[in-house]
Amino acid sequence: MWVSQKDVNRRGPKSDQPSPSQRAQALKRISLSFPKSARILKRGHFKALAQNRCRFVGDAIIINYRTGASKSPKLGLTVPRQFGNAVKRNRFKRLVREVFRTRRQHFFQQLEMNVFPKKGADISKEGIANDLLNLNMRIQTGAHSQSPAETSR
Repeated sequence: MWVSQKDVNRRGPKSDQPSPSQRAQALKRISLSFPKSARILKRGHFKALAQNRCRFVGDAIIINYRTGASKSPKLGLTVPRQFGNAVKRNRFKRLVREVFRTRRQHFFQQLEMNVFPKKGADISKEGIANDLLNLNMRIQTGAHSQSPAETSR
């Protein structure tokens, strides 16, 4: 015998989407995207970084940079053909972008940088991360100068 009850056919939520309050909480998390606003794309911008002549030479990468020109950290990548075949060049770019994306909140907010691979260096995610974070520490502690070439090691 079947007895009619209120909401007997109710099967739970109608969709798999999170509720509006859960979506609002998700927006507060740190984004790991790499938007166009965080990239250096124009030739003039790359030239301005090269003419600024602030340079950091790490174990795995070389960085031309300047501070104070933007409101958020920006990244440019230059990988010459002499570095290796397309697979090697793309791997280098992928590793640098990944380190930048995952640690962007740690970078100096007004930092713009163009990253090059160092010839003959062993390219690893840890090496790239160490070099980028060392540059960032030097800038935040005021150890960088406006000298024509800045090197470490």
